[in-house]
Amino acid sequence: MDTAAATGDVFSDGWTFYFLSFLMLVVLYFIQKYAFLIDRKLNLMDKTGNNWEGKPWPLVFALMLGMFILLYNVFSPRGMQPNPADWRWPEWGLVFSSLILLTLLAYESFSRFGKRIGLIRFVIFVLLSAGFFFGGLYAGLLIVLLLAFLMLVYFIRFWRRRMKID
Repeated sequence: MDTAAATGDVFSDGWTFYFLSFLMLVVLYFIQKYAFLIDRKLNLMDKTGNNWEGKPWPLVFALMLGMFILLYNVFSPRGMQPNPADWRWPEWGLVFSSLILLTLLAYESFSRFGKRIGLIRFVIFVLLSAGFFFGGLYAGLLIVLLLAFLMLVYFIRFWRRRMKID
């Protein structure tokens, strides 16, 4: 009997992880593309004849925020600090950007839909924005992967020309 059974899961392979991350970004793209349908459905629930449909700016903003966090952590020698006593401009920028996102989203939701439907829209978009934030972390990871691959190709081509053996 073989006791050395394979115990790896689907995420143990790096390429599978990158492929699934890419697929997740494609799904997030289609979510933000059709996010106006959420407002359309909430307009039908509201029954006031309002036909306002917002733009998916909170989702794109959260995605960019996630990309900024990952790219800052990769390229900065210091990285993000979890302790508020050690925070500098990137950490405070993250906090203020998140507060601005929440404030503008709350204002837009409550001013367009009122209290009850506005709260539903606010919660839906906050949850979607959190998902897009983590999607931004993955997008930053894929950008770093692409940059590393391009650097590898560049250096292989550079050294191949330098070390040409006739």
